[in-house]
Amino acid sequence: MEKPASDTTGELMLATALTSSTTTISSASFTVFPDLPFELRRKIWDHAAEGHAPRIVEIVIIADDCKAKSRTSSPAVLSTCIESREAALKVFDEVYYGGLFTGAMINWERDILYFNTDIECGKKLLTHVKHPDWFRKCRRLALHRVTFYGACLAEYQSEMFKELKNLEELIAVLDLDQVGGHPPERTSPIQFALAEAGEERRKYERLGDHMAYFLFQNPQIPRGVVVQEVKGKGSEVSLEAPLRIDETKTNYLSAGSN
Repeated sequence: MEKPASDTTGELMLATALTSSTTTISSASFTVFPDLPFELRRKIWDHAAEGHAPRIVEIVIIADDCKAKSRTSSPAVLSTCIESREAALKVFDEVYYGGLFTGAMINWERDILYFNTDIECGKKLLTHVKHPDWFRKCRRLALHRVTFYGACLAEYQSEMFKELKNLEELIAVLDLDQVGGHPPERTSPIQFALAEAGEERRKYERLGDHMAYFLFQNPQIPRGVVVQEVKGKGSEVSLEAPLRIDETKTNYLSAGSN
C-alpha cells in the first residue's frame, strides 16, 4: 500500500532536516585537530593568542576596603586546553594590585587597562601602591573621571608617572557617573574610541579643568603620550580631539592667560 503524498513529503522534510542538522554539527567541530602535528597545533594556538582583538580590561576598586577586582572576562584561549593556555600565557599577563591578583589577564601590547574607582581609592591608586609591575608595563591607561579627580588631589605626592615609562595613551572616561561614591553595578563593556599616534592633531580650545590641571602638574608624564577625553552615557561613547601632552600644557596656559 502506497503512502499518501503528504506522508511522503513529511518524511522527506524530516530526513532533510536531520541531514542538515548533522552536517551543521560536523562542520562546527574540527575533530582531526588533536591529530595534527604538535608543531602545527602550537602555531595555531600562538596565532589565536597573539591575534586576539584589543580589549578594555576594567579594574574596579571598591570604596570600603580598596580591594581591586576585574570585571573583564579572560580570553577563551586561556582556558580551552593545556596547549592553548601555554600559548596564551606568553601573551597575556596577570594584573596585580596591592600585592593581590585582580583576576584580570592583559596583553600589554594591545589592551587598555581601565581603573574605575571612587575619589579616595583614586588617591591610593597613585600613592599607596609600591610601584607594581603594571606601572612599568602599561602602554594604554584609562581612568574614570572620578579616579582622575582623586589623582589630581593626590598629585603632589604621586610618583606614579615616573614609573610609567612605556605609557603611550592616557584616557579619561567622562560622564559615566558613579552613584554614592561606589562603582556602578556594571559599566562594561565600554567602547573606547582610539586614535593612532600618527593621526593629524586638532587642538582643544580648552580641556576640562580637572584634566588640564592634572596634566599641567605632572611633568613626569612622558612626552608624546596621546591624551584623550572619552565621553559617554550608558554605552554611547565619543572621542574629543586627541592631543599630545606638550600641546595640552600650551593650550592650558593660553586659556589661563585670557
